[in-house]
Amino acid sequence: PTTACYETATFNNTTCTWDVSGTQPAEPTTACYETATFNNTTCTWDVTGTQPAEPTTACYETATFNNTTCTWDVSGTQPAEPTTECYETATFNNTTCTWDVYGTQPAEPTTECYETATFNNTTCTWDV
Repeated sequence: PTTACYETATFNNTTCTWDVSGTQPAEPTTACYETATFNNTTCTWDVTGTQPAEPTTACYETATFNNTTCTWDVSGTQPAEPTTECYETATFNNTTCTWDVYGTQPAEPTTECYETATFNNTTCTWDV
């Protein structure tokens, strides 16, 4: 008889037939992106497949491989932009993962003894 690589055939003189014994090795556990195929030449399971590459993430994000969906789940939220004054600018810094705030309030003008200077946040100038 024809036998698989993991089987043995022994002739039984009592029954005058071939007794075939042996069990195929159990299929290995595979990840969602892998496939196991039995190789009759080597008599082993060949496992193929590659996990998808982890996506590029921003400094505030985390990528976690999801074995159920077989994809990368990206989570994380960029920190909220801070409130700035009219003369300031906020730029997100991907190296430090924080907001860099730049800008300087214009210098208060010189006033006479009877004048008062008040900074106007709407026009971003000094009202004298």
